Amino acid sequence: LTTDVIFNPNELYKKTIQSCIDVNLQIVDSYLYVYPPQGLSIIITLAESHIGLHTWPEHDYMSLDVFICDEPQKAHNFVNEIKKLIKPEKIEELVIDRGVNAK
Repeated sequence: LTTDVIFNPNELYKKTIQSCIDVNLQIVDSYLYVYPPQGLSIIITLAESHIGLHTWPEHDYMSLDVFICDEPQKAHNFVNEIKKLIKPEKIEELVIDRGVNAK
């Protein structure tokens, strides 16, 4: 990853919450857990479903799971906001249609 934001749990948490707001996701609850000596998990419960973000700074790695059950574009918009924040050197992305309307 090309940014130090993953080493600052409170900053990453705050910016992840702001990214949800910026793309019109409705936050129901959120949680930050910091693993000693580094790394974190951010879990955000949304009216639309949920987000899980986990970091392993010692491995220069972050995973992001975004589950949205109303407008899929909201998930893409959120992921794009996080990409701008993190500026990853490498991205592996998998999109899965799920739920009652999945094909």
